Amino acid sequence: MKKTLYDLTKEDWNTLFPIELVDHNPEWKNIYENEKQRILEKIGQEKILRIEHFGSSSITSVKSKPYIDLMIEIPKD
Repeated sequence: MKKTLYDLTKEDWNTLFPIELVDHNPEWKNIYENEKQRILEKIGQEKILRIEHFGSSSITSVKSKPYIDLMIEIPKD
């Protein structure tokens, strides 16, 4: 019988989806800025209220997962 996601134990999750924490990489800020510009160029500034880099990779003093989290705020209408 196959396990579903609901049947997985904490150990199963850690084996299947390990979390890697690394030291802060100063280049992450540049990666974020480049991605932000690419998004604005493709979609247009008038359709986006703001784009923010958030999550642990935006905090210079902590270890984090090596992913750049972006939040894009758009108008309600």
